[in-house]
Amino acid sequence: MNYQRDKLKKILLECKKHLDRLKKAHQKIKAHFPLALDTYKELSDDTVAYLDQFLFRFSKLQDTLSQKVFPLLLINLGEEIKRMPFIDRLNRLEELGFLKADEWLELREIRNLLTHEYPLEEQNIIEDLNEIVKRYIKLEDIFNAIYRFCEKKLNESTIIRVACKK
Repeated sequence: MNYQRDKLKKILLECKKHLDRLKKAHQKIKAHFPLALDTYKELSDDTVAYLDQFLFRFSKLQDTLSQKVFPLLLINLGEEIKRMPFIDRLNRLEELGFLKADEWLELREIRNLLTHEYPLEEQNIIEDLNEIVKRYIKLEDIFNAIYRFCEKKLNESTIIRVACKK
């Protein structure tokens, strides 16, 4: 039994739960997008609750991917990551075809803007909400690529080795 592989499988299931809830919240809010200032001010309490859930699950999924899945995936691929900066991890994941590093960083930046904006900055909030709702599918695509790869490769009895390392 491989501890790192089993840990990765468990965390992927956690991510799947975040994604499922993110998608359900998206179904409840998508009719309101793209948001305009007047629409934003008139959102019902239920819609705001679903929007909050959407943002929370987006953040949780992105955090769990970057803090847990990416390192464990690279370890399972035989990479030495102890001294590898985050940007180098992203670049390696891009080389492996899981994501585009610049897109990941853009998603992260949008998400960070939303968590640090103030209620009086409504126009900025609306713009960032529109962007994150429009682009959340990219986060889903990244997760799905990793999940499919791991589902196929991590069920093998040997540790994965990538033939072409740079």
